[in-house]
Amino acid sequence: DVVRVVRMTRPLVITSVFVGGRTDGHGNHQTAGQMAQEAFKAAGDPAMFPEQLKEGLRPWKPVKDYARVPFARITDKGIYDYADGKYYPAEFHNYTDGTITKGELSPAVEIPEGEYNPLLGLTYEQVSRLGLGHQRSQNGGTGMPPAEEQMSPYHRFASLVSVPEKESTFFDGIDVSLMGIASLSQGADSSFLKEGLSQINSLVEKATHDFSAKSPESIASILAEGLKATNELIEKVASSNLSDDSKYDIDHELKIKQVQFGNALAESLGLSVLATVAPEKEPSGPFARFFRNPETFQVAIPGQQFWVKVHTTNPTNLPVQAASVAIETPQGEQWKVNPESQTSGTLKSNQSLDTRFAIQAPQNAAYTRPYFTRPDIEKPYYDVQQPQFLNMPLAPYPIAAKVQFTFDGVPFAVSQIVQSVKRVTGAGTVLEPLVIAPAISLAMTPQAGIVPSLTPSLR
Repeated sequence: DVVRVVRMTRPLVITSVFVGGRTDGHGNHQTAGQMAQEAFKAAGDPAMFPEQLKEGLRPWKPVKDYARVPFARITDKGIYDYADGKYYPAEFHNYTDGTITKGELSPAVEIPEGEYNPLLGLTYEQVSRLGLGHQRSQNGGTGMPPAEEQMSPYHRFASLVSVPEKESTFFDGIDVSLMGIASLSQGADSSFLKEGLSQINSLVEKATHDFSAKSPESIASILAEGLKATNELIEKVASSNLSDDSKYDIDHELKIKQVQFGNALAESLGLSVLATVAPEKEPSGPFARFFRNPETFQVAIPGQQFWVKVHTTNPTNLPVQAASVAIETPQGEQWKVNPESQTSGTLKSNQSLDTRFAIQAPQNAAYTRPYFTRPDIEKPYYDVQQPQFLNMPLAPYPIAAKVQFTFDGVPFAVSQIVQSVKRVTGAGTVLEPLVIAPAISLAMTPQAGIVPSLTPSLR
């Protein structure tokens, strides 16, 4: 699983909070640390998990591997394992080369977790604690730390490039610039690639320099030009004489930039796309404005007919063409989707476009549920029912709206999952992804209970 993720995402550096040893505590922590190092070594080996290569993935060699130096102190007794409350010898296994380090791990780089981000209004450590607060198995996380200097040391377990003993960042010795993508050509003539990357890089630098928080749309034309240049370079790479491996590697990186440009362009224009379940008839009358997006059903069932409204708005004075509005449904299922209103138009100056769709789910619509299951918690792994979703957190939600825009002649898209609407006292309108479930379901609450055996009437 970890090797597949590395081959899918193709990182230059792998880092882990855990080292794969006793200081990690619980077994899942230790496994995470060990797998990070083993995947670093295995992902670039075509002999490892060759079935993944048959699926279309290719080997990938990350350049460096790090893990955070354990914060637990080494004492005369050794290192303390809080999972079982015992002490063990202070030894750390390097799974990338098989060596063992006795004693403390040396930090190669320190990460300033206490650094303040003015756009977020928080330090990075505070952001991480907010995330931990959503981990239900950890009782809602720990307390919010104050804003202060906080360094997190990391030990370097492996590096394929020459680096000093002490580094300033994870990426020392690695060309992480846009121009660095040219190195993936593996020595072939890449003059066209360098020229294209240089043009894209100049546009990125110009957009960064000209950005204004008060009027982000001022860089929209630059971003559109960058997206166009990226699209053109992708086509040139595909038709070039580069090797198949080089084309694969370069195409992967350029398509990431393609998505980033598209997202940045949509955000700079402030485009809003809201897709919700809608009533058959929109609210009317003098108070209709207070009842927009009224409460809807939360769960659709196979065969059900309902309405969806896609509301698209361009708040800027720059004209944006909404070329098409469509509803995307699961592959292999015959959903009926009929647009009942306009699906295109030019928007500017806070103009909106409302597109309504009459939709019917097929009788065989798949239920919305995880693509992996296990019969009980004693089984240490999951059975995968739908391998096409491997390494996704969940199977995709059933329906989504996709709006194709054009700005300065450059096409890009914005997609949103169709949401159900409910009203909660205090929170007000709450949107949640529409899901598919059986027409009738049965659940018992609580799932388990204790009955006093000495009470005859309750036996």
